Amino acid sequence: MVNVKVMLNLIKDEPEDAYIPIVKPELMALLKEVKMLRYKNSKLGSQKAKLKRDRKRENK
Repeated sequence: MVNVKVMLNLIKDEPEDAYIPIVKPELMALLKEVKMLRYKNSKLGSQKAKLKRDRKRENK
């Protein structure tokens, strides 16, 4: 699994000529989107677990 925070920091610290100028902003945007989607997925997983616990309590 890719550590998005580490990747973003590595890219920010690189000199501008290390990447093609067009690729760097696109790569940063993609990494930020992956980070946001992971957060959203984690949030949905916790909501699902909460609903499952609530249903279990209701059935007792």
